[in-house]
Parts: sequence; C-alpha cells; structure tokens
Amino acid sequence: TDLVYDKNISICSFKTEVSYLQAQMNLIWGGVQMISLFILLFAVINLINMLLSNFNSRRWELSVMRSIGLTQKQLNFMFLMESGIYVVISVGITMIAGIPISVFVCKYFGAFIGMEEMAYKFPSIQVLVYGLLLFILQCIFSKLFVKNMNRHTISEQLRSVE
Repeated sequence: TDLVYDKNISICSFKTEVSYLQAQMNLIWGGVQMISLFILLFAVINLINMLLSNFNSRRWELSVMRSIGLTQKQLNFMFLMESGIYVVISVGITMIAGIPISVFVCKYFGAFIGMEEMAYKFPSIQVLVYGLLLFILQCIFSKLFVKNMNRHTISEQLRSVE
C-alpha cells in the first residue's frame, strides 16, 4: 500500500470517461462549426461584392439593351437565370472541394484524437440552406438592381456611365 499512498491515482468509471470525451468532442465540434460559419460569412460577403461589381460594370450594357427594346420581364428573367447559374456553380464548387476535404479531415482527425476513423456524413441540410441562402440573396440583389435601373430613364443611364 506504500506504492499507492501519496500518489494521485484514481479509478475512473466508464461513465466519467465517456462524459470527458464527449465534452472534448463538443468543444472540437463547436470550433469546427465556428470555422464553417466564418467561411459562410466570407462567401456571402464575397458574393455581395461580386454582384455589386458585376452590376456596376454592366450598367452601360444593360442600358443599351433596354434602349433597343429589352423589357422589364426579360430583364428580370435574365437576372434570375444568372442568379441560378451563380448558385449552381457556387454549390457545385463547394461540394467538389468540400467533400474530399471533409473525408480527409474525418479520416485523419479521427486517428489524431485516438479513434480509428470518424464516419463522414454528408451535410445535406446545411448544403441546402447554403444554396437557398445564396439564391435568396441573388434574387434580392437582382430586384434591387432592376429597381435601381427603373428609377432613371434610359438616356440618364447612358449619360451617367459615359
């Protein structure tokens, strides 16, 4: 008993060990979620910047198209189609790059924390929400662009760009 005396040795139950590991996993999961939210925020800000610069650079082109007979309905449809293409490409790139990275992280991160391999589960709800968020933002900005164009006459728009 002298070997055990004055030592910090304790017997841990299975329940204690599981709760400790679960707390660690919750902390890691929270960190991963925060990184994902940061990436999402960065993507949304980048999308808004791209839309604004795209609209500003195409202002003269759109004014010329309106002057030769582009209707309001056609302009709305054109912006809606562009929005759909941007969303499909964005979600496609996210999936093409994200799935291999996620599988890699699950495989090697599991080994890093002592598990054999963490199972990868495709985040279908998150991807769907991401796509819907992008599409809604695209639609909002498209409506704002069209509303901004309709506020001025075609001749005013052509003069302001020159």
